[in-house]
Amino acid sequence: MPEKAEQDLLDAIRTALPELGRLEADRDYVGVYKTLSVFGPLIDSFFDSVRVNVENENLRQLRRGFLRESMASLQATRISAPWPLPTICNHPVVF
Repeated sequence: MPEKAEQDLLDAIRTALPELGRLEADRDYVGVYKTLSVFGPLIDSFFDSVRVNVENENLRQLRRGFLRESMASLQATRISAPWPLPTICNHPVVF
């Protein structure tokens, strides 16, 4: 059973993906960024309360897979805003 922070992040991703697709199709980039803004606190909570690299190999692989798939889902939206996307440590943030 996932921890609360895992489930909260998963639920947010599942909710946001269709909305992000619709907003991007409508070229509503402010809406896209507003939708993405909810992830900051959820990601913080995830890393504050969920230990990914646990000793249990199966659980560790599940959590790493969850993170990989979560990022892949968000990156698959490939938001194409008409202005430069933000960067973190000189690397573009790709949604």
